[in-house]
Amino acid sequence: MENKEKSQKIKEVFADKTKLKNTIIMIGIIIFVVVFAIYILDKQGVINSEKLEENRQSSTVSKDLRLSKQITPSDYGKSINYSIDLDGNENTYDWRVFYNDGTHIFLIVNDYFPSRLVNSELTGLYPTEFDDYRVRWNQEVNFQEISETDLKLFRTTKYKLNSKCENSCYMSILLNPNNWTNLVDKEVAYKAIGSPTIEMFTESWNSKYDNIPILYKAYYTEGVEYPYGYGYYLAGKSNKPSHTYKCVKSEEKAEMLSDELYFPYTNKEVVLKSYTLSSPSAQVYSSRFLSVNPAKYRFMVKGEISNIEISSTENDVPDNLRPVVCLKSDVEGTIEENEVKISY
Repeated sequence: MENKEKSQKIKEVFADKTKLKNTIIMIGIIIFVVVFAIYILDKQGVINSEKLEENRQSSTVSKDLRLSKQITPSDYGKSINYSIDLDGNENTYDWRVFYNDGTHIFLIVNDYFPSRLVNSELTGLYPTEFDDYRVRWNQEVNFQEISETDLKLFRTTKYKLNSKCENSCYMSILLNPNNWTNLVDKEVAYKAIGSPTIEMFTESWNSKYDNIPILYKAYYTEGVEYPYGYGYYLAGKSNKPSHTYKCVKSEEKAEMLSDELYFPYTNKEVVLKSYTLSSPSAQVYSSRFLSVNPAKYRFMVKGEISNIEISSTENDVPDNLRPVVCLKSDVEGTIEENEVKISY
């Protein structure tokens, strides 16, 4: 009996030792797995703080913050915090994103340009008695030479300005960046002109509304038979030139009719105004240039726009301007839902 008890105790002792051994082995395995996992994660830079910081910096560096690499046609029309204040209320959102050529971002005045900011001495343009915006030339002007680089930058490539044509002389004033330096914030901007060209207007519009490209082409007319030999005309699919081209009709999408990026005041119950483009017209009258007319006869029709036209305007008819500023290619910023912010 006594031997049995001793034998039982010995078995219990061995059983306890076996359990202890198994427990120690399990703990060892767990420690090994944890240490091995830490080693692997450390190698991959997941928990290493230095490597985490390196990864963060690498991610930041790899993202191109230049606006020219971020802005798409869906951003055209967004307000932008360009620093040049136009209305004197210290509101820096007097500008909109107009166009991205892949290298530069172009901004446009979100309203008509105050005539008090036009340099009459350089341009020969003078305010009128009608309001604080419309300007006109009171006399003939001399042709101003513009570099091919500037003409290409602001999209004047399909028609060569002709110093012998009055309309080219007038348009050279609007296209000469030297006349609009007061609009250039040298920290972020490159150059400016007095109003968009028809080529830039067309490219901006067709990029934004690629599903319905209302404006098809801006044709150059050098060498074209009379009376279309003085500059640009617009045409649709037929390629037939016209004195007036209706780029938006009442049956088209409402968003186009109310897009103030291209047609300011189209949704306001006021007598509508046109604005001048920096492009000579192919009209028979050599002193004419292209203008954007928000509505036929410049009036609302039953609360909607009957159409939007681009037509010819004579040089002595008062009209509005909408200057365009070209940002430097390396300007950085952020894109938000309703605005673009330049990183100053």
